[in-house]
Amino acid sequence: MINLSLINLYFAKCEPLVIASGEFKRETYLIILKYKNIEGFGAANPFKLITGDTPKDVIHEAKKLLQIPLDPKKDTIKKLHAFLDKKNIKSMTLRSAVDSAYHDLLGKIKRVPVYKLYSKKANYVNNSITVFLKDSIKKTQDEARKIYLNFPDLKVLKIKLNGKEDVERVSAIKKISPSKMKFVLDANQAYKNPKEAVQVLNKIGGILKNVILVEQPCPKKDLKSLKYITNNLKGIMVFADEAAASLNDVKKIVAKKAAHGVNIKVQKAGGIYPAVQIAQYCKKHGLKIMAGAMIEDTVGLTSDAHFAISNSNLVITDLDTDIDSPKYIKGGSYIKNGKRRIYNGHGMGIKFSTKHLKKLEAENTIILKKLL
Repeated sequence: MINLSLINLYFAKCEPLVIASGEFKRETYLIILKYKNIEGFGAANPFKLITGDTPKDVIHEAKKLLQIPLDPKKDTIKKLHAFLDKKNIKSMTLRSAVDSAYHDLLGKIKRVPVYKLYSKKANYVNNSITVFLKDSIKKTQDEARKIYLNFPDLKVLKIKLNGKEDVERVSAIKKISPSKMKFVLDANQAYKNPKEAVQVLNKIGGILKNVILVEQPCPKKDLKSLKYITNNLKGIMVFADEAAASLNDVKKIVAKKAAHGVNIKVQKAGGIYPAVQIAQYCKKHGLKIMAGAMIEDTVGLTSDAHFAISNSNLVITDLDTDIDSPKYIKGGSYIKNGKRRIYNGHGMGIKFSTKHLKKLEAENTIILKKLL
């Protein structure tokens, strides 16, 4: 029998993340699965626009999982997902958190890091760090300068677009960028007109010179426009993001040949296990993948990183949403030499200290609330 606990952590001193579709506050719903004397950790970061669930959904549905009648010494991750289906758990971020915590238990029991449950070798690739949308182009440029200063080994900068002043925004960033810097663009569905998207993105490509890919330039349900942009951009790959939330979504993208690749997000997919299934389907059908995140802290990003490095067709990771969030754990994952890496250890490699968490709470860095 496994017992579940749920803690809400609100990061009081972190700025909200701003993208084309809105502003999002920074908090985590930490799941702890306890099996005998072993604890497994996972994080739910509900993101209504993409995952379709809310904090209320996470809390409500977690009450169905206070006791999980499985034995990780003999019950597979597939059996866990069958149990979640039986309990009608619809919150994708809750499913992801429980999946990650169960993977953590499995890795600790088998005495291997989680990624080795799927691959013998870790495939480390460059990790991008994101310049989010700011109140002005000058502030955006300053944010890029700050990133270069704090991460001198960075190889890839990701720039958020919103369909307005994008050429001016990237021009300002290019002026202060190192000459060998590569770029990823993320439009978050900002371009409603595919011809306009091609025109603007090709112009941006000419300015930046070295653009690896652009994510989700058009509305997620408009695969016809996505295919048009994919076929008409020059030297820039097009990756589906919001349009590729599930395996069925990816099958539609493959059938229409609508993109060069997909951005797989563990929280969006509902866990490492379904994310691996999507990645395997992509590899079989010739699509590249990137591993992305939404608003995770280090716990969630560690799950993302273990999934990412288990894949041979991985182009890039975009796991950076914890760079300004408080570190309330030891271990997990980190950025070094431009890559997202994991610490050595069994399972997720996470060490959790209630004492350290209480210290951050006393400093008002984290507002802590035990929910279940």
